[in-house]
Amino acid sequence: MHLPRFINFSSSSFLTIAFAWLWGLTWLVYWGSLDNPFYFDDRVFILKNPVIQDFAEIMRGFGRLFSSGRSFPLLTFHFNYAIHGFEVTGYHIVNTCIHALNACLVFLLIRRLLPEENVSGWIPLGAASLFTVHPLMSSSVLYITQRSGLLAALFYLLAFISYLKMRDSTAPLHK
Repeated sequence: MHLPRFINFSSSSFLTIAFAWLWGLTWLVYWGSLDNPFYFDDRVFILKNPVIQDFAEIMRGFGRLFSSGRSFPLLTFHFNYAIHGFEVTGYHIVNTCIHALNACLVFLLIRRLLPEENVSGWIPLGAASLFTVHPLMSSSVLYITQRSGLLAALFYLLAFISYLKMRDSTAPLHK
């Protein structure tokens, strides 16, 4: 059954509206948490961590940091520190932006997995909206040290979408 097509779901304007909706929804949900203080491991990994305060120290110990599994989040904490110092709002802004970006990637992923139909524009938007507001995600956004989870999701979603795009491509990989 085909519904009348009022909206062109494959248009760039629908994509822009969907992304704007997801970013707006993310900020609506997390706006009130921007001044939440540092909690638990945030004190150890951010406030009492001299490594994030000194870029030279990060570069000296990069191999050691990679073995800890948290080198990239520590690098992002360093850039946060360089811009905001220990002002907690800046750290929450970065986490919220990463979460909003992840919501847009969830939208793109589900859109890519579904067949081209009229309803396929609303289903990815609904799923990505649910991803955005789901309480399970709140700890990753509000608990600053959990940026590692947000970044892992970001790179996983990017890799999966890239794989699907490559798989569906008609161009050969090698000549």
